[in-house]
Amino acid sequence: MPEAADNNHASLDLLTDLAWTPRTIDLDDWFASYAASRYCAEDPRALAAWKITGDTAYGMTRAEVGVRRPTDCSGPARASV
Repeated sequence: MPEAADNNHASLDLLTDLAWTPRTIDLDDWFASYAASRYCAEDPRALAAWKITGDTAYGMTRAEVGVRRPTDCSGPARASV
């Protein structure tokens, strides 16, 4: 199981949806749908709360966390023999 699977249900649901969705997921739409399904109704307060969570805790881009594509990584040098 992925790390935090027992205490971060939103991330596990998002990762699962990413695996089964053939297109890019719009996170604003995804969090709105997640809030409605989690609380079994569309609640403006829940939507607002998940919008804030999506924009903050789940809103980091690759550039903000320093993630580079593997081709950009210099990585360790191979040992010569």
